[in-house]
Amino acid sequence: MASSRQCTHAGTWYSANGAVLQRELDHWFATAVPGVVNDDSVRAVIAPHGGFAHSGATAAYAYKAISAASIRRIYLLGPSHHYMSDRCLLSGVELYESPLGAIRVDQEAIAALMATERFQEMDQEVDEAERSLEMQLPFIQAAMAGRDFSLVPILVGALATTAEP
Repeated sequence: MASSRQCTHAGTWYSANGAVLQRELDHWFATAVPGVVNDDSVRAVIAPHGGFAHSGATAAYAYKAISAASIRRIYLLGPSHHYMSDRCLLSGVELYESPLGAIRVDQEAIAALMATERFQEMDQEVDEAERSLEMQLPFIQAAMAGRDFSLVPILVGALATTAEP
């Protein structure tokens, strides 16, 4: 059985009910009118990672700009709120769960990044305690609209110039 990161913040920071969550996402995406929509040149978005009641509509603006047609791998970076590290951390699980279903973690990309020796592996307890990555998952799933893709979740530690080579 594949190892999974559970959606530990569902039910508190956002709805744990997949049907309710999908309706909320549909509403936010329908009402978001960003300056750029489904643009192939968009390569990155910056979105909030707060509770959906406060930030859901704003996050939808960011994700609505993505043209999912050519995306196969998503690098997801989020700040660490609880675990101190001078490096970026990579998840050791195979799947990230959300109320909308599981997302496959790209093991090939994780292995390549680990091989640089500039990353640390994040244990599952740290992974599940942190919300910044999890809060993006339903928006990614909505933006990707059922397309096949993989995820490379990266938790960003307290980076400093002294840690650079």
